[in-house]
Amino acid sequence: MNYDIWSLNVRFLLNNGDMAEFLIASMFAPIEREEHGNDVTASEQYQEKLKTYQTWFKRDRTARYTLLSCMYDDQLGEF
Repeated sequence: MNYDIWSLNVRFLLNNGDMAEFLIASMFAPIEREEHGNDVTASEQYQEKLKTYQTWFKRDRTARYTLLSCMYDDQLGEF
């Protein structure tokens, strides 16, 4: 019944934290082995991708927490 107000509040919270992108984007952890099964975790490129993913993951969790904190208990199951 209060979707319009709720929607404005959520947009405000997410936009102020620059987290709106997490509602539509996704990212996956970098692969640890290449096609032939060789381990790539020691490479500098893998470490950079992992760092980027870990930063994204933490911010994604923050965006999810923000959404959950804006919901009533009976709505949490639907989310």
